Amino acid sequence: MILETTLTRHEAMSKFREQHRIAKPVVYLKQLDKRMIYRMGKNDTTRITRLRHHEDSRPMKSVNKRTGIETSKRNEIITFKENDELYVLEKSGGVSLFDAMSPKLKMGKNDCWYYVPKNVVIPEGILIAKDVEPDAHGHFHYAFQPAYSMKLSEFTDKLSEIGTQMRKV
Repeated sequence: MILETTLTRHEAMSKFREQHRIAKPVVYLKQLDKRMIYRMGKNDTTRITRLRHHEDSRPMKSVNKRTGIETSKRNEIITFKENDELYVLEKSGGVSLFDAMSPKLKMGKNDCWYYVPKNVVIPEGILIAKDVEPDAHGHFHYAFQPAYSMKLSEFTDKLSEIGTQMRKV
């Protein structure tokens, strides 16, 4: 769904440069460097293609149930419009994964963990971004990102290919 506020390629690149200045440094990998990495999904889906972006129809705010404080959710990818198609800007973000089942993520009753095995076949055009430094728990964050700007539908198709290789923990 393209909105009136959807960015142009130029605006998307400007936004990326702005975010890149404050982002954690990453290294890009062609294959996994760990035995497996993990993603939280639901009992019936890996949610590997569920990406938060500007045109997403889901609410962009969440409310802390304990404190009642509302916070904005951050987009996972930067999208732009070109020829009436929605594209994902290269290396602008992607699907989050971790090298351990992250204690930061709170599990709901239908949530479960999936793993991506080391020998996963990564489709052409997908990079694995790995944070250079671990988080406070000593775990590394990974993300499957587009290596080049591609249609959002192409990106989700490539992620679906990876999703078929994921297994429930």
